[in-house]
Amino acid sequence: MITSTRCPLIVLALLGVVVFSGCVAGIPLSPAPLVKPPPAPASNADSGWWAARFQFDWPQGADPAWHLDALIAHQVVAPVLKAFDAEISLWRFHRRAMRDKTGHQFSFIFYSEQATAKAIFGILRSDRLLSRLEQDGVVNRVAYSDTDHIGKPRIADTADQNWSEPVQRAWPHFIMGASRMWLELVEDIASRTDGGQVPDDLAERLGFFQKVDEELTRTWQDEGRHALLHHLNALFGYGPLVVYEKRYLQF
Repeated sequence: MITSTRCPLIVLALLGVVVFSGCVAGIPLSPAPLVKPPPAPASNADSGWWAARFQFDWPQGADPAWHLDALIAHQVVAPVLKAFDAEISLWRFHRRAMRDKTGHQFSFIFYSEQATAKAIFGILRSDRLLSRLEQDGVVNRVAYSDTDHIGKPRIADTADQNWSEPVQRAWPHFIMGASRMWLELVEDIASRTDGGQVPDDLAERLGFFQKVDEELTRTWQDEGRHALLHHLNALFGYGPLVVYEKRYLQF
C-alpha cells in the first residue's frame, strides 16, 4: 500500500515520464534527409535544342484553325512527352499564325541528347494520325531539326536574342511551366468534352478539338488575368510594365 507521503512524489514522477515521452514523440530522432532538386540542365556536347514544326493549311480569308494546335499537342506530342519524360530536360510549345511563308504553325521544341531527338522524330514520322492529317491536307508539312549535328547546344540558344543574357537563360524554365499548364488544361477539357471519348472519325475528331479549343479560350479569358498575369506581376513585386492595350490585353 502506498503511503500518503510518497504518493505526490510518484504522481510527479509519472507526470514527468508522460510529459517527457510526449516531447520525445514530437521530435524526430534524427533530422530528415535533405531532398535535393535535380540539377538544372547544363549545356554540353551531347545535348541541344530540337524542334518538330507542324504547318497547317490556312485558306485565304479564313481564321487560323487554332484547334489544330490542341489536336497535335494532345494526340501526337503528349504521348511522346510521357514516354521520354526522363530524357527531355526542357520543352515548350510555340504557336503562331501570320500571313507569311510560314503561316499557321505549331512547334514542339525540346532540349535533349542527340540520340533522344532521333528517336522522338522517328516516332513522329510514323504517327498514323499525323500521316492521315498530311494526306488529307490538314497539315501541309512537318519540319524536323537536323539531328546530324547539334546546332543549338546552349540553354539560351532559342530565346529572343534581344533579351538580356540572364533572361535568355532563365526563360526556358518559365515557358516550359506555361506550356505544361496549357497541355494539362487541354487534357482536362478533353476528358470532360462529349464524355471524354475522342472520335475515331477524323472529321468528328477535328470537331471535338474545336470544342476543346473554344473552352480553352474561355478559360484564358475568364481566369488568365488573375491566375496567370496577376501572379506573374506579383512575383516581380508588382513592378509596372508597358503593354499594348486593345479591347483585350495581349502580352
